[in-house]
Amino acid sequence: MWLHRLALGLSLSLLPLTLAAQMTIITHKAPKAPTTWATTQKDATKKGGLWVLLDDEQGSFAVALRVALRSEELIRFDLATRAFGVKSPVALEVLTLQGWESFPRWILLDGKGQIVAEGDRKPAVAALAEALDKAGIQSRLDVLEKFLRANPDHAETLETLLHDRLNLARKRMDVLGIWKESTKEKSGEARELKRPLTDAEDQLIWGPVTESLEKLVLRSDWQGGGVFWAGDLEAQPRISPLVRSAAGRVLPEVEQALRRHPSHWMTWHLWLRLAGWAGGHPLSAFLATVTPLPTDHEPFPPDNVVDAYVKDAKTRGDWQGIRDFMLPQWDQTRDREFFFFSNDGEDASFSSEHTQWEHSVEPLVEALLRLRDPGAADKVVIEAMAMLHSKGIASWAAQVATRCGYGDYALRWAAMTPPKGK
Repeated sequence: MWLHRLALGLSLSLLPLTLAAQMTIITHKAPKAPTTWATTQKDATKKGGLWVLLDDEQGSFAVALRVALRSEELIRFDLATRAFGVKSPVALEVLTLQGWESFPRWILLDGKGQIVAEGDRKPAVAALAEALDKAGIQSRLDVLEKFLRANPDHAETLETLLHDRLNLARKRMDVLGIWKESTKEKSGEARELKRPLTDAEDQLIWGPVTESLEKLVLRSDWQGGGVFWAGDLEAQPRISPLVRSAAGRVLPEVEQALRRHPSHWMTWHLWLRLAGWAGGHPLSAFLATVTPLPTDHEPFPPDNVVDAYVKDAKTRGDWQGIRDFMLPQWDQTRDREFFFFSNDGEDASFSSEHTQWEHSVEPLVEALLRLRDPGAADKVVIEAMAMLHSKGIASWAAQVATRCGYGDYALRWAAMTPPKGK
């Protein structure tokens, strides 16, 4: 873990020297071609179809189309939209080509860029659904589901379908409108609901996701593609009872995979997300059942496991959990007597040492202080100073002490300097 970060820091520190030795090349981007009706039709061929609006100055057709596309009849479709004011060159061009006199107007282009439906009344659900049906345009979800019925073990399609069903679930949750308005969505964190989902809502929104998840993990070679699909998984589905139950059912399969390949970080990402959904699966208990590669001299578990665990535990205020998890990892690193070269510069906050401090030391020091064990925290800070040999640790540690209400330790740590002879 630390060696990887050290290598990254050294690579970044050498980057200016490398660039200085290279010839400076100036490139000029070609000016963007103006949008025409022909380029709009070409867009439709790339996207499998396109909604086009020739709208009035108030944008009334755009508002009506957005509302219609959020309906249950149309929400599965993912066609893009292009809107043009009626006085724009594109609108004037298509009006002239088609001989239309009235506007505003909505248009449906198929995958060949041809007009297959249009209307001069505000877009309505029934009219748009009929246009799609007559044109034979299917949603990507429909295409994937039909293919899987004929090829039920096709792992790549299962991965893609899970991704698309997660997107659909997000859209349906937004339409349902029960997220707490005061809750700001943060990356990787679950939002809160105004009320629990009803059984019917849970089945409609998250039922397809649980079906895809179980089929993918329990009935296919889900590791064959590198488990990169796990990157799509986020915290939101934990609000679903169906998802929580399904996560608990598939976790044993993922755990078996990690016991076979304990350094596979994407599988760890999957385990962390599923365990978060299911609840009641402490990381420390599972780690005790995993045996790392005997010839691997890097700290175990992988970086992303440590980072994810600490982030989640901080959110819950579980300082004891952080202490119990990170202290053995710290002892393991210290006992190997790793030696690190200092990369301190004018701004040490961007050094590789600061990255190591943030990920591997600071959470442990803060946990020990929050648990009223400043002596143990002091010991870790002293060891970190000796191992990292960075003068930045003095100020970083002092900031943690101040945040935790230990002014005396803040003064003590701020005055520390790296030991001589390193």
